[in-house]
Formats: sequence, C-alpha cells, structure tokens
Amino acid sequence: YNWDEKVMIFLSTSELATLMAAPQSEHQFYHDTFKGQPGREGTLIKTFKWTPAPQGNAYFINASSEDKSAGTKYQASVSLSASEFYLLKKLIDHSFLYLLGWDAALLR
Repeated sequence: YNWDEKVMIFLSTSELATLMAAPQSEHQFYHDTFKGQPGREGTLIKTFKWTPAPQGNAYFINASSEDKSAGTKYQASVSLSASEFYLLKKLIDHSFLYLLGWDAALLR
C-alpha cells in the first residue's frame, strides 16, 4: 500500500447514522473541503460511496480525494464482509455517545 496516496475522509455523525440505519441501501457523501471560501471552493473534493453487494452478504466502500490545485486524484476501494460490518457497526454504535459529547453528561 502506498501511504502517500491514502484517502482520508471524515464522516459526520449524521452521515454515519444515515449509513448505519440503512446499510442495504447505496449511499454517497460529497465533501468540498473549502466550501464557502472564495477562491478555494471546489479545489479539494472528497467523496465516499457505500454499496451493498448484490447478494447482500458484503459491502463495498469507495473513497476518493481530488486536489485540483495540486493536480492529484487518489482513490481507494475496500470490501467488508458481513462479519466485518457487524464489528464496524458495534464500534460506531459505542462511539456515538462520545462523538456527540453526551458521555460527559451521562457519566456524571
């Protein structure tokens, strides 16, 4: 694996919830890193696509990052088995309290 070409995309809690609520549906999230910044908007685009396998026993994740100012585009694809998705879902379910900041109130 070439770590210089890695793709990092951060999903919001809303995007994660959308994905976890309907994993058998296809989802695509689009992030313009510099949205709202004149002169920079549209220069760094990241996309995340979630696709269930036709048989329903696996999932495919595609992430891409395009930096138009540097002229680079990177893409990564990963497949998840049903058991790997189960573990991912458990980890995300557990982390929601912390991602939303509710852990401080609930653990008092």
